[in-house]
Amino acid sequence: MDIAGGEQFDVIVVGAGNAATCAALSACEAGARVLMLEIAPEEARGGNSCFTGGAFRVVYHGFDDLARLIPDISGHELANVDVGTYTHEQYFDDMGRMTEYRCDPDLTEILIHGSFETGVWMRERGCGFSSGSGARPSASTASSNSGAGSPVTSGAAARN
Repeated sequence: MDIAGGEQFDVIVVGAGNAATCAALSACEAGARVLMLEIAPEEARGGNSCFTGGAFRVVYHGFDDLARLIPDISGHELANVDVGTYTHEQYFDDMGRMTEYRCDPDLTEILIHGSFETGVWMRERGCGFSSGSGARPSASTASSNSGAGSPVTSGAAARN
């Protein structure tokens, strides 16, 4: 698409939340010239992440998995926090319960199956994670440091 001023882009991403930023980063990695458009003022950016505090669910099978997302977790937490597991089945059941079973099962399966590796992919691209509320890891969520002025959102905007 041609934009005023003669610039051309292969992909236009509307929004600058986690999903939009991941789409833009993925397109950039594939060699596309990407334009991200966001109408919200900088302090209000972040998409749905603004409403979730940056938290999202990932399947994990113990502390080693979470340590891949949160490599700077403290020795104290390592020794004193039992994070348990959050299985594919638990995630699927939670999605059904939270949506009153209105979620599309095929799309939900894709979401769940790729959840952990998506978190690792984001971490490798500079997204910082912390455990749940900070007091102890939630049984099902990791919080990303994204949203207004976040490293992921700002980094993607700076690359294009």
